[in-house]
Amino acid sequence: MMKTPDQIKNIVEDWIKITGIKYQEITHQENQDKLEWALHVKPTLIIYMTKRKDRVILESQLNFASEHQESTENMSDKDFLEFTNNINEYLVIAGIQPVYKQKQKRIEAMKITGYVDIESLTRDSFYKTWDKVSAFHQIVINKIQIKFGIKGTFNPSSGSVNAGPYG
Repeated sequence: MMKTPDQIKNIVEDWIKITGIKYQEITHQENQDKLEWALHVKPTLIIYMTKRKDRVILESQLNFASEHQESTENMSDKDFLEFTNNINEYLVIAGIQPVYKQKQKRIEAMKITGYVDIESLTRDSFYKTWDKVSAFHQIVINKIQIKFGIKGTFNPSSGSVNAGPYG
């Protein structure tokens, strides 16, 4: 029997509570016409279900500070493609989707998105996807630090560099 979006939300909330992490429902703050529900779990993670109702989506966002936006903008075309392709390769192989918010070569933000189909939603599949999204969030930060020679100072405006998968 198919579960309703509210039942799925309750299950996901129970799984979040197991971790001890505080969360906040933000459905009313987001695109209500596109979302069934949305939960803000940690500084960079939002978990939600769209009106499609076929998957739970876990999305982490990195907002680039202006000096890092300028660094990507000043790269040669070859270096820029190499940089983004290198990041994309890691993410796509793991089943994680990268989405860049950019103007030309100026990257303003990057979303790292994973999902679990409702038909295969278990506590294990949910936590594995959460772990993957969080781990790749950190991998992307490390790649940015290495590419731009930033030593522990790249701090996306939406979260901490050293945040683990559960806070």
